[in-house]
Amino acid sequence: MSTEQSFSDMAKSAIHGSVFPKLQVVKKDGFYFTLNDAKLQVYRHLEKLGKCGRVEVERIALKEVPEGIMNLMKAPERVRRCTGGFKDALI
Repeated sequence: MSTEQSFSDMAKSAIHGSVFPKLQVVKKDGFYFTLNDAKLQVYRHLEKLGKCGRVEVERIALKEVPEGIMNLMKAPERVRRCTGGFKDALI
């Protein structure tokens, strides 16, 4: 599904008060990464529009992530590492 289609579908859901799908995240080297960046960008845009204030997340175990995807997860240089964690709750 394209980013534009994802945005369109999620925006329609926001307008009609629907529940958004969970954002899948994985913790690697002290950082959380999303497994669907397009969905994250849609949520960020909806947040700016005031349509989405919280996103429910599903934490995925690192061992479940394919090696090729895992290798693409590079920590940013100037960002603090996350020492706490989610409780499979809203962020």
